[in-house]
Amino acid sequence: MLYISELLPNPGGKDTDGEWIELCTAGAEEQSLAGWKLQNVKGKTFSLPDHTLEPYQCTAFDYAQTKLTLTNTGGTFYLLDPAGEIADIAVYEGTYKDDMSAMRTGPISAFVMSSTPTKGLPNKLTAPEAQSKKSAGTEYRATVADTAGQQKVTRVIQGSGSYGDAILGGIGAAAVLTSIFWFAFKMLYTKPNEQGDPHSNAHSNRTSFNSNDR
Repeated sequence: MLYISELLPNPGGKDTDGEWIELCTAGAEEQSLAGWKLQNVKGKTFSLPDHTLEPYQCTAFDYAQTKLTLTNTGGTFYLLDPAGEIADIAVYEGTYKDDMSAMRTGPISAFVMSSTPTKGLPNKLTAPEAQSKKSAGTEYRATVADTAGQQKVTRVIQGSGSYGDAILGGIGAAAVLTSIFWFAFKMLYTKPNEQGDPHSNAHSNRTSFNSNDR
């Protein structure tokens, strides 16, 4: 399964030159990018190259490739599968200063600001603060331990329009997210009544991938 993991809307210097969108695989099988597309809210698309990612691998696409502009004050991007269906959606909000990325932490729209962009690498959050995100009738609670790489789901509660708390990191420590909420990537926007099991949590050993090596 393919998903959007991180975006850099406001790089230092001339903005558009350094903007990028990162995609990762969430599964133990290879994932072909052929036929997949990125799309913004205006309907402009970028067709992914005919390349295959290894399990748990990531790759980032720069503005020079996609021609998709990321605004500094929030935005929405869709990932379309080869059938043209929405497979994933990324919604980031707020005002992004130079070199601040929007980093996924779990469920749909669960993106937070990070001062440590991790292009092609495991996500790393530098702000040890609580984050709350609404997620379509389900409350997700997760804890990332002070020790890097020790993320675990501590509670998953079915609810109605509730909020989930993601406690990220420890005091003065960066939390490295090396596991993925697998249930988060079964996007329900096209099939809202077919929710998958949200109780699965596996460790991800995402590796760096240089998109220029395609």
